Amino acid sequence: MHSSTPIPRQCYVNRMSCICLLLAFVSCSSSPSAPQVPGTVETAHLREIYHLLHGYMLAGDSFPGSFADLRPEYVKDPTIFLSTASNIVPGTLATIEEWTDFIYIGGMSLGTPMAALVISPPENHQGKYGYVLFDGGKISRLSAAETRALILDPLHEETISPVTNVALIRQVMTVRVPKKLRQYYDR
Repeated sequence: MHSSTPIPRQCYVNRMSCICLLLAFVSCSSSPSAPQVPGTVETAHLREIYHLLHGYMLAGDSFPGSFADLRPEYVKDPTIFLSTASNIVPGTLATIEEWTDFIYIGGMSLGTPMAALVISPPENHQGKYGYVLFDGGKISRLSAAETRALILDPLHEETISPVTNVALIRQVMTVRVPKKLRQYYDR
């Protein structure tokens, strides 16, 4: 049996000071002026798109067929539809497939968490890797080969849904490849 000795007040205060200092450092390092970790802005764009797509679903049971179906008044910053490496000025939502950097798989409904929903292909990342936003909200940085496999078959990773559901989803989904990427992914 060991006896418990009370922690001196000074140690407690010092420990709390260290925690506060650490929290202040973390807050400052994640401020907008701090250098961005590669992919941080890209994943933030994809997360914002995910929220927009889910907002659209409140009016129905499936994701929109195209980004152009989103309501312009809800899209506060159209640059979210561009890769961080892009140097173009975004256009209107009506012409989004002329200028976006992302491939969108439209018409799907919730329930296929590992189905690709939005893809930032390797062409946006010097051919090295891509980012994929899945139906379940997960965002992954994948190798160029894995990303391209999902562009060709957005349900490639989907193993949770019954086979019959996957077959039905294939009938209604549409892979929306932007104009500038069609030379690589002509479907």
